[in-house]
Amino acid sequence: MTTKSLVFLPESLTKKNEIITLNHPNYEENKSDITLLLSDGADNDEQKVYWLQQNKFGKSQEGLNLTLKSTFYFKTHELQKGGIINNDSIYFSTEYDLAFSLLSSFYRMNKIEFILRDVESKFETLNDIHMGLFENNNSNWKYINQRLLKKSLMKFCLFIEEDLGEDTKEVFFKTTEAELLNFFQIKIAKTAKNFPQRLLQKIYSMYPALSIQNEKILEQAKYFYSFQLMASLIPFKVYDYANSQFRTSLYPDFISYIEVDYKKTVEKNEQEELLLESVKSLNQGMQSNGPHVNASAKKKVKSKAVPKSKGLDSFFKVKK
Repeated sequence: MTTKSLVFLPESLTKKNEIITLNHPNYEENKSDITLLLSDGADNDEQKVYWLQQNKFGKSQEGLNLTLKSTFYFKTHELQKGGIINNDSIYFSTEYDLAFSLLSSFYRMNKIEFILRDVESKFETLNDIHMGLFENNNSNWKYINQRLLKKSLMKFCLFIEEDLGEDTKEVFFKTTEAELLNFFQIKIAKTAKNFPQRLLQKIYSMYPALSIQNEKILEQAKYFYSFQLMASLIPFKVYDYANSQFRTSLYPDFISYIEVDYKKTVEKNEQEELLLESVKSLNQGMQSNGPHVNASAKKKVKSKAVPKSKGLDSFFKVKK
């Protein structure tokens, strides 16, 4: 039985395309490979890369991969051409920056010396890098044309061109701290400019006083969380290193704000705990120091009714 799936594709795809898988850029062992959709890019044309992802509408019990819902599809003006897919998920594609996969591969192949201190990176040619990728990392790199590879490498690598004569130039690449941090800053600024409003409201719920802070702290908060959104696309050590640099350069005021907020929260909790402990101690002391009364010997004392006078009592109404 043929299984049908509903896939949303970008309009820019050509008639001839390629579907490949590459290692997840996060470089975690439990992360599954990502599926990429490549446009043809023949004759050294601009090759487009899209990340093909799945969205599942139904969810079965834990450990069971069962289909819970079906998908109805149809054309708006031709309803008779619709149908039913015995599947509760759809596939969609988003434009993907191949630089993330390249960065992850460089980390995997020990080519980032300022993070992996025990290695020394060197300048390499485009051909050598390309060959190393599909021979030592993932054979599917051979489907990426060199024009796209060069464009992606230039985003986070230092590069130099050597004129070999006869209109021939060789490009050499090497990862450097300055170029890598600049790559992240460009991405962060772009995300912060179009920061999701729902996420911003969630941040305000975490830090209620943040909304009344000056504009500089608010902007740095967006920078900070924009980088957190990117963390799932880069190896943790790379993220940790870049974050340690940005804490003092890109969002230092927001870091100071959350540290002060955290300190105030801790102090408040400590004060509440001390107050609670003192109340408990006081109650225990009153119970232990008070006279012991035998319940069986306790007599009931009948109180006499006090007659109402025309003094202060006359100002109040008698309850009936």
